[in-house]
Amino acid sequence: MRAFIQDDDLVRYYVLAADVYVLPYRDRATSNSGTLCLAMAAGKAIMATRFEHASQVLPGRGVLVGFENAPEVARGLLLLLGDAVLRTRYGAAARAYAATLDWSVVAQGYWTLLY
Repeated sequence: MRAFIQDDDLVRYYVLAADVYVLPYRDRATSNSGTLCLAMAAGKAIMATRFEHASQVLPGRGVLVGFENAPEVARGLLLLLGDAVLRTRYGAAARAYAATLDWSVVAQGYWTLLY
């Protein structure tokens, strides 16, 4: 994609249609990825390079691959594309984790902590 896509269209037309969501970021210091959160909330199997945010949230919920390592990227994609059970398991785990980040859950946590 060479253009910005509004969140509603991104989720509706692209994320939900994907079997595997791929984030081949080149910058290790990427501290946050909105599209990673969208894909997790949509329950997608995800493959990403080991940038900071992905390295924190994807273990057990997706596939992490090395930077600029085409053979590792290919293995990760083939793993996910060839195993529907694994895609389903990772997608469910990603969605469950994303649900804990919903503002209503976070707010309830703060409410419980403070009151």
